[in-house]
Amino acid sequence: MSFFFLYIFIVLVFWRPQEWLIPWLFGIPLLQGITYMAMLAMMMEYQTGKLKLNFKEPQYFLFGGLFFAGCMSHISWGYFAGLMASWQALFRLTFFGILLFGCTNSVSHLRWIARAFVVMAILMAIHGILQISQGYGFAGHQPIMSWRPNVSYLVPRARFFGIFGDPNDMGQFLVAAMPLTLVMFKKRRMLQVVIAAGIIAFLYRGFTTTLSRGSLIGLAASAGIAVVMLIFKKKFLYGLGFGLLGALLFIPFSGRFLGDAWERVNLWGDANYAWRTRPIFGVGLFMIRDYTFESKAVHNAYVSCYAEIGAFGFFFWFSLIFVAALGLVQTRIALRNATHSEGKYLYDFSMWGLASLAGFAASAFFLSRAFIFPLYFLTAMMGAVPYLAKSYVPEGEVHKLGFSIKETVILGIPISLMAISYVYVSIVVLNMQR
Repeated sequence: MSFFFLYIFIVLVFWRPQEWLIPWLFGIPLLQGITYMAMLAMMMEYQTGKLKLNFKEPQYFLFGGLFFAGCMSHISWGYFAGLMASWQALFRLTFFGILLFGCTNSVSHLRWIARAFVVMAILMAIHGILQISQGYGFAGHQPIMSWRPNVSYLVPRARFFGIFGDPNDMGQFLVAAMPLTLVMFKKRRMLQVVIAAGIIAFLYRGFTTTLSRGSLIGLAASAGIAVVMLIFKKKFLYGLGFGLLGALLFIPFSGRFLGDAWERVNLWGDANYAWRTRPIFGVGLFMIRDYTFESKAVHNAYVSCYAEIGAFGFFFWFSLIFVAALGLVQTRIALRNATHSEGKYLYDFSMWGLASLAGFAASAFFLSRAFIFPLYFLTAMMGAVPYLAKSYVPEGEVHKLGFSIKETVILGIPISLMAISYVYVSIVVLNMQR
């Protein structure tokens, strides 16, 4: 029952029917009600033994720690009003991350969640294509007009509803959904591959209506991951390593390619300054706009995150992404010779899931959406993969999958600090190129 409510929640978060299809629902706390129902169902299933939660798995620690860190970002400097304004939103993000991770206890659940992502992406793509082709989409919803200095006129950019009301957010989600089309089906046959390829082409068409340059970076990263893992099946780690190193070396010196996006670099610098004022616990969750020029969005999830919740909170946030990505790599290696149909499915899922997560994470460097549902859905879903894979590897190799909390802390602290240092220095170098 908890997975049922969870699935409804995922669909409603993406579909947003109360904002265009059933307008009389708008204002009714529908998502909050489903949250409480899912919470009750989860507790009942846990008490009766139907739902087994292994709290030694690090995702529970990371999601719980992230919620605590978000609260501490306000408590640390006594801003009670900020705490009251933000804790509920953060609670829903982390609670449904925990619920999704805990309820994804079968390969079938994993497949159904991937399907939800793809179907909702198709809906967004239809909406975007309608907006650009006829000037309006569902419920008469119009695209936004965005000024492009390189062509010196306004251009229409498609958008969806709610948390996807910005073209960049819609584009980022479409990028993350594209690889998941290849794991919608239980078996990989020629017909399914052809259908998936057609869906990807359609989603790409919808993606182009957003004109999102940040999401385009994510698409390149996603495609790069897939190509490397397809070509270098046995030595893909070397390809991924060189690709990551090349990307990290390129970013600090990419100023000449930014064009009219230099304003974002200034905003990144504002966020860096804000972080220096409160480096441990941050300036406060959802408060970074108080520190940026004209209260504009930072357009970088990483610097926005460590500026708002500090190095302490960034450890939990970044470790969720890092642990999920590394778990997919572990699964890819462990199931290389899988013979069970579900094991083969997880082997494929590990590649396309990593491509999806990489696309979202890469585009996040240019989009400041660190606290939105799709990211937490992705990290929870991908984080569950290595634990599902344990059922399909020899008993002596089970220990090679997943992480303990101790291992997560030992790896996560230095890596998250290195990530902060890299992002901080990259922004400084970019600002020096002006």
